[in-house]
Amino acid sequence: MTTDEFPEPPSKSQRKREMQALQAFGESLVRLPARTLDRLPIDARLRAEVELARGLRRAAYRRQIRYIGRLLNAIDEAEREALRAAFDGAGGADRRHALRERRIVGWGERLIQEGDHAFAAWLIEYPDTDRQRLRQALRAAAREQSDEGRDQGWRSLLSYLRELDTALEFELGKR
Repeated sequence: MTTDEFPEPPSKSQRKREMQALQAFGESLVRLPARTLDRLPIDARLRAEVELARGLRRAAYRRQIRYIGRLLNAIDEAEREALRAAFDGAGGADRRHALRERRIVGWGERLIQEGDHAFAAWLIEYPDTDRQRLRQALRAAAREQSDEGRDQGWRSLLSYLRELDTALEFELGKR
C-alpha cells in the first residue's frame, strides 16, 4: 500500500489552526450588522447562535464563539464556502457605502466652509448639478450653523449630494 491511497489525516496543530480560523469567521459574523446578516445564506440554528453571542460578555462570549466555530465546522464545505463568499461580498458593499458616505459628508463640509472655491471644484466633478438647487441647500445649511438644534438644511444638502453622486455612478456604470 502506498501513502497516496490513504492520505495522512491532518495533524493536531493543523486541525487546531482550522478551528481557530472558523472561530474567527464566526466572530466576524457576530460583529456584522443585522441587516447584513439577513442577506447571508445562513441556516436558522447558526443565525440563532450568532444572535445569542451578541448579548454575551467575557467567558460566555468566548464559549459561544467556540460553539459557533464547531457549528461552522459541521456544515458542508460547499455551504461554508458559499457563506464565506457572500460574507466577503456583503462586507465589501458595506465598506463601499461607508466610503461613499464619508466622501459626501466631506464634500458637504467643504462646500459650506470654502464657499465658491469648493463650489467650482464640485461643478468640475459633477457638471450636471442644478446650481440653483445646490446654492439654496448650501444657504439653508450655512444658516443652520448659526442656529442651534435645527439640521433640516444640512440633511437636505446631503440628500442632494447623494442624489448627484448616485446619478454619476449610474452614468459611469452605463458606459
